[in-house]
Amino acid sequence: MQKGWRSSKSHRTPSPLQTNDRSGAAGFVNTFAAPIAIQNITYWFYAFFVFWDCFEALFIYLFFVETRGRTLEELDEVFESNNPRKASTTKRKVRTIEKVDETGHSNVAEVKEV
Repeated sequence: MQKGWRSSKSHRTPSPLQTNDRSGAAGFVNTFAAPIAIQNITYWFYAFFVFWDCFEALFIYLFFVETRGRTLEELDEVFESNNPRKASTTKRKVRTIEKVDETGHSNVAEVKEV
């Protein structure tokens, strides 16, 4: 019987599948192939994972759509365009109206597209 909580348990969502059913290929590689690879090719195994992470980061940068700082209506326009990736990275000109209250705190009152 397990005592206490493992840190990752509190962050996972409930699943109807058992752990061994949902781990798939990544679980197999981490459990069975990783020790063999470390024994046979030593530090190149880590170099492969560094390369793979860099490849994934580049792929995400080049092909994923940027959604930060847009309203739902703007996102609708982005995803309906012919090239959503290009549409999501086009520069927008906006004018921000900032108001400062008597205590010196500034609040953005309005953002208008120019």
